[in-house]
Amino acid sequence: MRKMWCFCFALMVCLGLFVGYGQAADGDLDDSFGVGGKVITNCGTLCGGIGSVAIQADGKIVVVSSNALFRYNSNGSLDTSFGSSGKVTTGENFKKLALQTDGKIVVAGTNSLIHISVARYNSDGSLDTSFGTGGKVTTSIRSSDSANALAVQTDGKIVVAGETNDSSSSSDIAVVRYNSNGSLDTSFGIGGKVTTSIRSSNYADALAVQTDGKIVVTGITFDSSSSSDIAMVRYNSNGGLDTSFGTGGKVTTSIRSFDFAEAIAIQSDGKIVVAGYTGDSLSSGGYAVVRYNGNGGLDTSFGTGGIVTTSIGGKYESASDLAIQTDGKIVVAGKTGDSISSGVIAVVRYNGNGGLDTSFGTGGKVTTSIVGSKYESASDLAIQTDGKIVVAGSTGDTLSSLNIAVVRYKNNSSILDSVVDSLDGDGGGGCFINSIHH
Repeated sequence: MRKMWCFCFALMVCLGLFVGYGQAADGDLDDSFGVGGKVITNCGTLCGGIGSVAIQADGKIVVVSSNALFRYNSNGSLDTSFGSSGKVTTGENFKKLALQTDGKIVVAGTNSLIHISVARYNSDGSLDTSFGTGGKVTTSIRSSDSANALAVQTDGKIVVAGETNDSSSSSDIAVVRYNSNGSLDTSFGIGGKVTTSIRSSNYADALAVQTDGKIVVTGITFDSSSSSDIAMVRYNSNGGLDTSFGTGGKVTTSIRSFDFAEAIAIQSDGKIVVAGYTGDSLSSGGYAVVRYNGNGGLDTSFGTGGIVTTSIGGKYESASDLAIQTDGKIVVAGKTGDSISSGVIAVVRYNGNGGLDTSFGTGGKVTTSIVGSKYESASDLAIQTDGKIVVAGSTGDTLSSLNIAVVRYKNNSSILDSVVDSLDGDGGGGCFINSIHH
């Protein structure tokens, strides 16, 4: 009886949602955001390469480019209470951002001296002078260092990952951890720093912190220009390699001749998902999504032997970021086009087993042209608490004059899942409308 009541009530809610959303399908552009679901910010030399996006607790959207921070209201307009009319010039090549629980904004990248740079801003866009020196910290490991990934731990410590080298021919993965005030955390590695070599050249492009405090980084490893593999390393909370993971804490994955990872996420069950590129050359390939068990072994229940490759329709396609929905579906964003540089935004959604989610877009795929510019791509994505998908990227006719592009997509299934889970009371989707929906 309870299940029948639950089914009927949830069905009525479902029908109400569909009426309220005008029969919108998952992956449709959200026309309540910007113009037709798209926002373009002309920012001249401030833009450079678009880094990442994060959603504040109040629904505002923060985006970092190489030289500036931008904050948008939930409708896509620039938030004039932030910096100067919604913009903050940083003067640094920042790639990644993360939000603290107190609303402060942490960014990381590379400064003009080619060393790791981390800065923290207050919620109004001013530099947080309680962090480092005047709000900024510079960290040198070797002659050339960079930060490509960033996370804030639950204890407030800040972790960045990237690469370090003394020559142009080889590099090591670099991981640095800071205390919440910006000082190096000397309980991590050697003086707060860890370097790791797998092959002659190694780069970290993404990181995630597990609930047990272990740190997982992923990127690329190679010995020559003729091939590369996905690289993944897991560290204990003190910076030591976690020898229970892969071989001595390291995992490499080969799919085709050229493989690399750009994004990582940890599922609620501890499985690790990475996304990036696979191809027989560096000019022709597609999305690669790989799932690993907690010990670093490939999860054979996902795709084919733990690996999913996806062609969207272009010659060159690469995934830049991923996020996992509350229902376990995996959303991946990147680009599709005829070359490494030209193309349009591409978003793909997968079911938990790695199959394309045909309820999303067309056969699980959505492509979006911002204004028809030559260079359009997605760099990062975030999922709002209401399930809507926010993608940040760039658009422009030349690489020297790119503008910020932010796109938001509707996502009714995530809303329905939340409704059903709350009805059931145990978060498990016990009403059998959940099985009908999926």
